[in-house]
Amino acid sequence: MINPPRLIILSAVTVFALLLLLASTIESLAPAARSNHRTGRQRQTGDEQQQQTCHLRELDLCLSSLTVFFQSNQHPITNNEINRQCKILLETESCLSNYTSRCMTENQAQLVDMFAEGGLDTIRELCRPQSKIRNNYLKYGDCINAQHKGQRVCMRDFQVSLEKAVDIGWQDRLKLGCCAYNKLQECMRDVIEPKCGSEAYEMQRQLLRTTLSRLPSITCAKYEHNSKACAGLLPPAGSQPKGPKSHSVLSKLFSAYTGQ
Repeated sequence: MINPPRLIILSAVTVFALLLLLASTIESLAPAARSNHRTGRQRQTGDEQQQQTCHLRELDLCLSSLTVFFQSNQHPITNNEINRQCKILLETESCLSNYTSRCMTENQAQLVDMFAEGGLDTIRELCRPQSKIRNNYLKYGDCINAQHKGQRVCMRDFQVSLEKAVDIGWQDRLKLGCCAYNKLQECMRDVIEPKCGSEAYEMQRQLLRTTLSRLPSITCAKYEHNSKACAGLLPPAGSQPKGPKSHSVLSKLFSAYTGQ
């Protein structure tokens, strides 16, 4: 049986998923400029150049290391456990950073960095002993993680939306990601608040908002899940994900959690 993941890992996967959609949208806008980018590096030739070929599958692979948290045994949230999570999260962040610096133009990479800034700050703050976010995580994390059955339903709908997002035109890709994110937040509230209290839900909400930094406020504010803009984009509630049949490693990562 798959064990419930830690709150910070679930939040991080959600964050990296939206950044993945942002990066794929940017790549679709200017693939030619990306391929000519060599800022701060000497131009490679021969086998080296071939090894540097960029593909969005690399972003999926960056996230694949997080599967360890969905497949490992359950442990109480302690400082040592948080330190273990931090190690994997920082490795994932480094992998994503390497992709943007190697595969995007300077302007494209700066745009992604702008949206990712809050996420990096949150991860670093969580990994700092005695920080406020770390203490709140220690206080509420176990209760929130215990609600994994309800959270799986929320994440399953989010997973279906992400699978659809990679198959639609780039014009609607990030819009759908925003609609799915806002729907996820409402669903999580219905699951967490009755069992763990409003303070616990607020901590989870702030964790995601802080991690996502400018992404919700700039990009996602007008895409409430029950708005007209989202009505034609979101899959019907309760739709089943492709899961292991999907070509996306990201979707397979969610499948490890949702069991789909």
